[in-house]
Amino acid sequence: MMMIETGESRGLRIALYISTVLLLFAAPAFDIAVLTQRSLQPFNIPALWMAVTVISLGALAALLLLMRKAPERAVRTLAASIILSAFFAGWAVPRLNPYIGYCDMCRSAMSMSKAHGKAQIVAAGIKHAANTDAFLGYSPAEVAADSIARLHGVVVMMPAKDAAGAMLSDKQDVGPMVIGYRE
Repeated sequence: MMMIETGESRGLRIALYISTVLLLFAAPAFDIAVLTQRSLQPFNIPALWMAVTVISLGALAALLLLMRKAPERAVRTLAASIILSAFFAGWAVPRLNPYIGYCDMCRSAMSMSKAHGKAQIVAAGIKHAANTDAFLGYSPAEVAADSIARLHGVVVMMPAKDAAGAMLSDKQDVGPMVIGYRE
């Protein structure tokens, strides 16, 4: 069991106060970010709201315990709130999958490729497109977004924000990406 002497470790107390105060503002910061930034709307999930609320309430309880000179209980309270918060945040992962990985995007691209006679899959403007090889079985050809107009008979994976002028048919939105066939 950890023993924190209040007189001996002033730096530890200061570190606890600073981290507790920062975690106290987790929920308000999340509220402001999600409600004001359109790009963060996918994170407007009840499980994430619960997670940040638990962190903030745990930090509030820990701050009160620190003020009562009970730093050991404050550390345990913070640890418990972080673990409980991670549990709640885990519930949000299935809804966030299209935004945090390539699996759904590659699955859609493969099904579209099969629907169009095993068309080649290319990536345009996707960061680390070579990492899609784990899902596709090969690394797709990487092309610049402005050269898509010269391609024919390919399935294109690209960010939705860049897809307006790509003239893709059979478009599918997958999180922040678009999968489409270029005839």
